[in-house]
Amino acid sequence: QMKRRSLNITPEAQAVLDKYNVTDFLELRKSHNILIATSVGLLIYDHAAKQIRTLRGTAASQFMVSCVVERRNGKVLLGTDSHGIWEMDEKENIVPYPIADHNIDMTYAKVRSIDEDDEGNMIISLYQKGVLVVSNSRDNFAYMPVSPTSAQVNVACITAITADHEGNFWMCADGCGVLKSTNADLSDAKLVNDGLASPLVQDIKVDKNGMVWVCSFGGGVQCLQNGRFITPDWMQPLANILV
Repeated sequence: QMKRRSLNITPEAQAVLDKYNVTDFLELRKSHNILIATSVGLLIYDHAAKQIRTLRGTAASQFMVSCVVERRNGKVLLGTDSHGIWEMDEKENIVPYPIADHNIDMTYAKVRSIDEDDEGNMIISLYQKGVLVVSNSRDNFAYMPVSPTSAQVNVACITAITADHEGNFWMCADGCGVLKSTNADLSDAKLVNDGLASPLVQDIKVDKNGMVWVCSFGGGVQCLQNGRFITPDWMQPLANILV
């Protein structure tokens, strides 16, 4: 059962929360601090101080952070709307994240999600552009068009991508629902939309038990059971809303 609790929030952080949207959360493995992505940058829940505050470091500019992820090597990456990929260093400074040896201009890219597979390759979904894979060995981009047909051209606005424990890749799209691929090149993507409350799917995750979860505009939060998406009873309060 979900409960609302009072939190200790600094005035600066409260001003951000009062005016701007929260877009993502991430708990850091070492410090257990929780990063809070917003439409004007990052806030942080300081685990030691039990307080939500602004970052202690500096940022080049304010921009919408659409997703935040901690890589296996400890680097914290930020996917932004129209500003590509950035990194938060150990002093909480927000700095550019360079990726060498690629011919994709990421300067104004709309990054919707960043994931990392078991081999350390980064899988990045870009709004209206599809999926990019950054190889762990060379930091190269590879363009992967996503299509539920045999056309092999990108037909979906990919909003998020993740991999399950069996090596399958799950993608969600704004307007196309959910797709599943068993291949790393995403060439065999198939729609998995049975029971889906809304095709405007904004995020997708696989929990530790292998359960696939999605959230959508107008469809709330759902999970995949026996090949069909359902809304669990305890998630009914979120049904039919924008998530």
